Amino acid sequence: MDVFSLRDRLVGEFRSYVRSFIHIADDQIRELVDSALDRGLLWPEPLIQLDPCFESGSTIDELVDEGVLHDECRRCFRIKRERNDPGRPLRLHRHQAEAVRVARTGANWRVGRRRPPAVSDQPRSVKSSGGFSTLGPAGRDR
Repeated sequence: MDVFSLRDRLVGEFRSYVRSFIHIADDQIRELVDSALDRGLLWPEPLIQLDPCFESGSTIDELVDEGVLHDECRRCFRIKRERNDPGRPLRLHRHQAEAVRVARTGANWRVGRRRPPAVSDQPRSVKSSGGFSTLGPAGRDR
């Protein structure tokens, strides 16, 4: 499937649909509206984005060894093939490991796309390309 051809077909069908109910008597206004529609006012050019490659960060085990996370995290957060498999350490992306370290400071924090973790006066939450979710403490006894 050629996504650009599909887009052109969809835009063409939508253009016909929109124009089917626009009836403008005034020539100047009709020309202005037609010109805006012809320029793609209601159907912008396609946007192509690539997901960035994230830099590798610490493993959960390393964060436990540093005292950043509770020892139980070493057991819970593993890559396993089956239930009884002891698994191997889970490696975080650098921005994820930094977010855990910032959370451990006890300050309010947020992580935004394309920015390093920042301390703020907002509730503890994480915004990423995957969505927005609220987090609790970073998994260590206070």
